[in-house]
Amino acid sequence: MRGSKPKILFVVPPFAAIDRPSLGLHILQAVLKQHDVYSKVVYANIDFAKQIGELDYANICYGDTGTLFGEQVFSRSAWGEDFPRKLAQQSQLSELFEPHSPTTGARKARPGRELLEVAERWTIAFADRLREEGSDIVGFNLMFEQVNAACAIAKRLKKGSSQTEIWFGGALCDDELALGLRSLPTPIDLIFSGEAEAAIARVIKGGLTEEEARQRIVKCQPNFDLNSVPMVDYSDYFDYLSNCFPESGVHKEKQSWLPYEGSRGCWWGQKHHCTFCGVNGSGMGFREKRREKFISEIKELKKYPAKKILMVDNIMPHTFFKGALSDLCELNHGFEIFYEQKANINFQKMAQIAGAGIKIIQPGIEALSDHALKLMKKGVKSAQNVATLRYAQMFGIKVQWNLLYAMPEDRPEDYTKPAELIPLIEHLFPPSGLSHLSIDRFSPYFNEPGEYGISNVRPMKAYQSVFPETSEIRALSYHFEGDYQTASRTSPEVYFMLSERVEEWREQWFGESQVPTLSIIKMGEDIFVLVDRRRIAEKEIRLIDRKQARACLVGVGDEKSLSFAKSCSAIAEIEDTLTPLATCTPQLFLEFREEKLETSQELITV
Repeated sequence: MRGSKPKILFVVPPFAAIDRPSLGLHILQAVLKQHDVYSKVVYANIDFAKQIGELDYANICYGDTGTLFGEQVFSRSAWGEDFPRKLAQQSQLSELFEPHSPTTGARKARPGRELLEVAERWTIAFADRLREEGSDIVGFNLMFEQVNAACAIAKRLKKGSSQTEIWFGGALCDDELALGLRSLPTPIDLIFSGEAEAAIARVIKGGLTEEEARQRIVKCQPNFDLNSVPMVDYSDYFDYLSNCFPESGVHKEKQSWLPYEGSRGCWWGQKHHCTFCGVNGSGMGFREKRREKFISEIKELKKYPAKKILMVDNIMPHTFFKGALSDLCELNHGFEIFYEQKANINFQKMAQIAGAGIKIIQPGIEALSDHALKLMKKGVKSAQNVATLRYAQMFGIKVQWNLLYAMPEDRPEDYTKPAELIPLIEHLFPPSGLSHLSIDRFSPYFNEPGEYGISNVRPMKAYQSVFPETSEIRALSYHFEGDYQTASRTSPEVYFMLSERVEEWREQWFGESQVPTLSIIKMGEDIFVLVDRRRIAEKEIRLIDRKQARACLVGVGDEKSLSFAKSCSAIAEIEDTLTPLATCTPQLFLEFREEKLETSQELITV
């Protein structure tokens, strides 16, 4: 180690998204500042995006995970002329650069060979610039599809400056993944495995143990005192962004996200680990910041030009409904906030979420079949998922969600039931699409495959094409495949039926047709309008009375009113739960919900 106060550069490699700073690296920067150690966060991802253009970069960054395109692009820079191997034909790389929206217009695709050559030239130039800064340590943060870029830069850096130490850390260094990285023919001096706030300060002070030095791995313990984590300073990110893209939409229109965390781990996963989920790694234990610290640091974020906060928590703390959300509401912060949620949000909780300025949620819906949700251990039912979508729509909250398919032990009805439901709920915000199940490291499917009828668990094929055969491919891999029974293979017609319905749903929202609607508008005390622009609607406009409106909105009433609501599909039986589907203003919904109803019938979903 080079003294007690070395100069450190932290690097964000391609293909991290350029519309947000790295929370993890800026936390380490803040920790080192407390120890009077200089560090700087260098955004190699932004630099490379400038080299190839924002659109091309985005196509790779948000591309298909199953192909590891990001790793392919830098595989030759890292490992030589034989890469990328096997799966990575030039045509596959070229496909990345087809226009991805109607507004981009047609343009010539960039040849894959050219992209590989650009990556090689950029790697040399960027590493040389890093060397000129004269740092003692260069640390790379590894999330997804950043390994080869980091290795390529590190190898070039070491060639001209052998005394510079190379450190790796981040999510792709957790547990066995660190062993995989160590097996690569790259001059890595130290790998931080886990949450590094405490460990990095210890190592900087000369506290590296003999075993850690021999193994080249520092096994970090989870930080259970988030209140000790200092506030970050994102200045390096905004300086880099303004220098590389002074006129870009991300910078000019203040479209960057400000990552922030209120908690780590998953309170639901501690009790019932969702079978497919591996995002917590070795840090499942749930911890959250004090309410006062959370609000104080949200205030500090106001000094940046960005007006969007990306909460990186795996799940919002349930305690927020008892305090922090009301504090956010009173703060009048002016941010657009994104937050992941559990998908059992009732009307009152959605009202709190909206009042707090949370504009986008990701509730982990994943399925619209009770059986499929039970297989995943989601702890919700499909009727609750629909209710969450409905309440979000009432408050103007966007929902990010998808549907998983090819789950172990799923049944044909896990596809046919959602396919039959979609025409009734196409007025609610659609999923991003159908996503094939991935057996991810750290998930129950990976840790205990036999319990779920899975055998022959193996790394996703693309890993073989981007890493040297001499490395420990399995230890390097995060995404896996396996052999198991799924209705999507034994009865493919049910998958294609659901896929077609989802595609039609999305077309209704994002195509040229009018967005579907199923809403009720109050015109008078006993006069309401039911507007139905779903494709199944028999009439677009109906005048209805108060009893009929109540039946459509809260699913209660006399037999005649309920019969009407069912006849126009404003309520529906979802897995034996009578579920209202119509939307309205929050004020009107409250008016009906709070009425003293003549019937004692109530809904789980209301």
